Amino acid sequence: GRQVALKALAPQFVGDSAQKERLTREARTAANLNDPGICIVYELYKHDDGNLFIASEHIDGHTLRDEIERGPRPTPDDVLRTAREIASALAAAHVGGVFHRELKPDNVMRTATGRIKILDFGLARHDVPEGETGAVMFVTQPGVLVGTPSYMAPEQVTNQRGDARSDVWAYGVLLY
Repeated sequence: GRQVALKALAPQFVGDSAQKERLTREARTAANLNDPGICIVYELYKHDDGNLFIASEHIDGHTLRDEIERGPRPTPDDVLRTAREIASALAAAHVGGVFHRELKPDNVMRTATGRIKILDFGLARHDVPEGETGAVMFVTQPGVLVGTPSYMAPEQVTNQRGDARSDVWAYGVLLY
């Protein structure tokens, strides 16, 4: 009974079990985060035809990419407020052991009320603290570069294991 945003696999990937697992991991990873600056995932829904959908919070607003392209340039106070909100949401994800790994203007939205929301945890990695179980791990294939290179930290580009610092790198590039 609520308006949601749906994310589904592209038609060419509907039958791909690896892609279905990736979408499932994304839903589980993001659903474990609880912060006002992170888009809420409500459900992973499997349709009768086998298609998977992530049902998440519908955000009335626009991406930072849209904001940057539309202009005008934000004031220093606007940039600081945006920077603080993104940093707070990223910190909440990091405390939860989740590293976004694809922070870029397209994955950050400003709501109609002006608040920031981080979305799209499709490349996120969820680390499990030593001695704990139950968290979801995301592992990319060795030698395969996934993400947007212009926002990737050097360790991501060279296929090394990234962590919170990789998100901090992307955060700096995004703010720039």
